[in-house]
This record gives sequence, C-alpha cells and structure tokens, in this order.
Amino acid sequence: MGHRLNGRARWFRAWAAGFVLTAASLSCQGLSASNEYIEPPPAHGAFDYQLGGAYEPPAGTRTVVRDREARPAKGVYSVCYVNAFQAQPQELSWWRKQHDDLLLHDREGAEIVDQDWGEALLDISTSAKRSRLAVIIGEWIVPNAAPDGRALCRHRP
Repeated sequence: MGHRLNGRARWFRAWAAGFVLTAASLSCQGLSASNEYIEPPPAHGAFDYQLGGAYEPPAGTRTVVRDREARPAKGVYSVCYVNAFQAQPQELSWWRKQHDDLLLHDREGAEIVDQDWGEALLDISTSAKRSRLAVIIGEWIVPNAAPDGRALCRHRP
C-alpha cells in the first residue's frame, strides 16, 4: 500500500498540473519542430478543465482541456492534459514493466501513491530521471494531432 499525500504534496500536484497546462499552452505559440504553424487557443471565451472524465462542454465553451486518453471535444479548441508527475492507474503496469526505476519508491521499496487518485508518483529526483520522463511524456504531446490541427495529444498505441 502506498503513502497518502499531505497538504504540501497536494499543493505540489496543483502546481504541477498548472505547469503542465501552461507548458502545453506555450507550446502552441509559434512554430512546431517541423516549422508548421500551431494554432494558439482562443484569447477570450469560456474554458472548461475536465478533470476526471470527459463530458459535453457547456454552451459558450471555447477551450476544453481533457485527459490525453479522451477524444478531443468537437467544435472547440481541444487541449489534453498529461499526468507528468504521476502514473495513471490504467498505465501503472506499463510503467512497472518499462520504467520501474522512474516510479517513486520509499526506503522500503514501496511505491508512493496519491491515495485520492490511486496514482503512483513518478520520480523526478535527479536530472537524468527528469530528462528520461520528459522524453516519454514529450511523445504524448504532438502538435496538430487531430484532423483540425488543434489537438495536442497522441494516444499510446
């Protein structure tokens, strides 16, 4: 059984989610690595951050942020969020098989888990681990992944 996160860890999780969303937003500005223009999100309009599951956006919504596993919302600018600091439960076996050393463990070797979400924390304790995680997670973020050129995620095959 993993450890329960305290208030400080929850604050970090909120900060991290904001950081990832900001990074995704900033990546929309300018040119992609292939020099293709990436349409930025609308400057004004309602924003819907769909944490915990996708649903039909409320009327007037212009930008929707959903988990990278969810389909982009139709008719609005769609951005995915990636869980860059935690392994989602449905992906935990993949992390264990492919990159167990990137899961955060306590001194006894048990995984550290956010009990509210059932997600194991990823280990960002060294520059090398952060670099490896950036490569893995960077593969999930792809400009122009959707036919309309507005989604920012690729699904794991």
